[in-house]
Amino acid sequence: MPRAAVISLSFLALFYCLVSWAIIQAFGTADLATAAGTHPTDMVFVVADKFVGPWAGNVTQVRMVTSTIASSLAYFNTISRYGHAMAHDGLLPARFGRVHPVHRSPVAGNYQALIALVGVAFFAVAGLDPYTNLAVWMSTPAVLGLILLMVLTSVAVVVFLRGRAPESRPSPVIIGSSALSAVLLAGVLYLLIDNITLMTGSNGSVNIITTVTPFVVLVIGGVAAWRRRSTPSEPAPVQAGPSTLPTSTVPAVGDVD
Repeated sequence: MPRAAVISLSFLALFYCLVSWAIIQAFGTADLATAAGTHPTDMVFVVADKFVGPWAGNVTQVRMVTSTIASSLAYFNTISRYGHAMAHDGLLPARFGRVHPVHRSPVAGNYQALIALVGVAFFAVAGLDPYTNLAVWMSTPAVLGLILLMVLTSVAVVVFLRGRAPESRPSPVIIGSSALSAVLLAGVLYLLIDNITLMTGSNGSVNIITTVTPFVVLVIGGVAAWRRRSTPSEPAPVQAGPSTLPTSTVPAVGDVD
């Protein structure tokens, strides 16, 4: 698994660099900013259509849509599993730990589906653009929150490894690399916040809300988890019987109801 993770991350990093380089070469460094303003959502499609052919632009658009659906399903499934696991640990109410009576998949995802439906309906009623408003505004705090969690995870790794007995600690290289990761990721988070206008394409309250939201959610979640952990009661019981998901069983992505 460590080897697979290194290979996949290395490939993604190189591939992203290659795609970015190809787009820059297609439009030219002098006209890149203008092209980005003219084609904020379809730069890749324009490049494929111009240099490969109209069929390539159409194929690229189809692949973009299908990959977005696949990513949404994966995200939906991940949140469902997190909700199920946190309910088992007593960090969420017991109802989040229930599973489907037939598929035995976590049903916590149904709650997030309802929340997402309300959010999409709000943007639709307000007449806001589905990409430049809905997708961009919603993904920006998600990206910031993800980087923030990576920073905290790197710090937690350092604290955990340093807390071990000297004879069981890993090499200083491993601890040092985790500390370096925390510093570099914190720098990335700072640059993202400092250039938040480029991410949202907006000014004013939108940037403030998208920047502050991840930190507010983190504080609220941390306080709630600490209060539940400090409560002497046992974790909330999860539904028993054949519909209970064993800790060793991992449902397939398509099994989430």
